[in-house]
Amino acid sequence: MVNIGEELKAMDMYDAYNGGCLDFLKFDDGSLYLFPDGRFAELFWYWTDDFKELGLEAPTTWNEFVDCCAALKEAGKEPIAMAGSESWQSLRYVSFMPWVTSGGEFINKLKTGEIKYEEDEVAVKGTELLYTLASNEYFVKGYESTNYADNINNFANHAASISYFGPNDLSEDMQAKYENGEIGFFPVPYVDGMEDDQMNIPVHTGKAWGINQESYDEELQRFFEFFVKHHTQYSMARGVYSPLDEEGDSSNMPKVMMDVLEYLEKVEKGWVSWDDKLDPATITTSGELGIELSQALIDPETFREEMDLSIEENAAALLLLQCIAPEFPVGAPGRKGTGNRQLQKYI
Repeated sequence: MVNIGEELKAMDMYDAYNGGCLDFLKFDDGSLYLFPDGRFAELFWYWTDDFKELGLEAPTTWNEFVDCCAALKEAGKEPIAMAGSESWQSLRYVSFMPWVTSGGEFINKLKTGEIKYEEDEVAVKGTELLYTLASNEYFVKGYESTNYADNINNFANHAASISYFGPNDLSEDMQAKYENGEIGFFPVPYVDGMEDDQMNIPVHTGKAWGINQESYDEELQRFFEFFVKHHTQYSMARGVYSPLDEEGDSSNMPKVMMDVLEYLEKVEKGWVSWDDKLDPATITTSGELGIELSQALIDPETFREEMDLSIEENAAALLLLQCIAPEFPVGAPGRKGTGNRQLQKYI
C-alpha cells in the first residue's frame, strides 16, 4: 500500500489535515496508510424542554449524566434511546470513560494482555456505567431489539429524552427543531475530576481509502494530488465536514452542522473504536458481552473477566499465526475463543 502520510507531506498537505482525523487512521507506530473520506463526529442529543421542565442542564460529567437519567425516569420519561441490537452502541458506553481520559492507552494495553481489565480503575468504571444505565432501566422500552435507525427514530419521535448519534443523521425536521431550540447537543461527559477538552467528541473519518502501490502510476499520482487539494470542496458539496482544517463553501451546511464544527476545530485526537483494535475472536466476544451487559444479563465483573479470558486465549496466538502464516484465514470464532486451537491445528 502507498504510504499516505509520506505522500501528503510531499504535497505539503499533511499539516493541513485535521489532527483528529489523521490520528484516527494511524497505526500503532504512527504510520498513515489510509486516506480519510471525511470528518464525522458523534454526540449526545437531548430534548431541551425535558431538561428545562426538571431544572436540568446538559451534563458535563458522567455522574451528572446518571443523575439526569434518574430525574427523567422519576418524572415518567424514557431517558435514553439506544440501538440495543447493535453491539457497537453498547461498547461505546463501556469505552467512553477510558477514551475521554487517556485516548487509546487502555485498549492498546488490554488487547495485547499487557494489563488486565481490573488494573485500570477508569475502565472498570466504564463497565459499571453501562450496567447502571441498564439495571436502572434508563434505556427506552424495547431497546433490546432496536437498530441504529430505530434509535434515531425513537429520539426524533420524542420517545426518549437523550440519544447518541452523529449530526449527519439529523433529519431536516430535527435540524429545524434544533434551530428552534427544541433539541440541543452535548459532548461525551468527562469522568469527574479528569476533564480534558481535547477528547470529548469522538471524531472519525467514516470510510477510509487505501491505494495499491502497484497501481500508483503517474496518472493516479496526479489524480490523487488533485483530489487532496480539492477535498474540502468535495466534502462540503455533499454536506460532510472536510477532514482538512480549511474553510470551504458551507452553503449546503445547516446551522446545527456549523455549530458542531466549532467544537470539532479544536479536536486533535481521534476516536478509538474497539472493533478494529482487538483480535477477531475478542471482537466477537466483546460485542456479545456488550449487548448482555447493556441488558443487565451479566454484571460488570463477568464482562471484564470474559474479556480478559478471550484476550488471553486469542490475542497472542492470532498474532503469532499471522506472523508465521499471513495467508491463513483469520476468522472470529466467537465467545469461547479458539485462537490457540487454530494455531495448533495449522502447525
